[in-house]
Amino acid sequence: MSIICPHCNVENEDASEFCRECGKALPSAAPTGPRVVTGSAIASTSLGQNVQEKELKKKCRQASIALFAAAVLQGITGIALYAFLKNEPNVDMQKLQILVGVVVGIGVVFAVLGFWARVNPLPASIVGLVLYVTLHAIDAVADPSALLRGWIIKVIVVVALINAIQAGITYRQLKAKMPSQD
Repeated sequence: MSIICPHCNVENEDASEFCRECGKALPSAAPTGPRVVTGSAIASTSLGQNVQEKELKKKCRQASIALFAAAVLQGITGIALYAFLKNEPNVDMQKLQILVGVVVGIGVVFAVLGFWARVNPLPASIVGLVLYVTLHAIDAVADPSALLRGWIIKVIVVVALINAIQAGITYRQLKAKMPSQD
């Protein structure tokens, strides 16, 4: 097999790196251009790993955003509960205050998880997802119609946390394969 020079159209031997006629570089049989790294594949060059690491960090920030969103939603829910029920005649104010305190407290937990996700996104995302799903499962057991209220937001938060978990796993694999940067 031979290689045709793209510059002067002269036929060269297969193993030639330069054209025997014009002296210019010949294309190699195995292309060495950039390749796209997808899924859990790790880039083979340090430059590729750095680019991949930056992209994974961006994706991992989604965990922090999703957890902060859950915190804000909990806070809004607590405030709305208090605002709508405080003037109802049959409402025990002490129980309402405890309920609002628990709902807002859960929001604070999600905010703490949001800050933790900035440092260590994988475990924070896992804890956040488990907590989020558990709370809504308990809510659904207490009131089955609760599953339908705000289901779009619930799905968005769950999907964001699942994506962040996947990115965190890939990020850990990348960090394990990368040379130490001490």
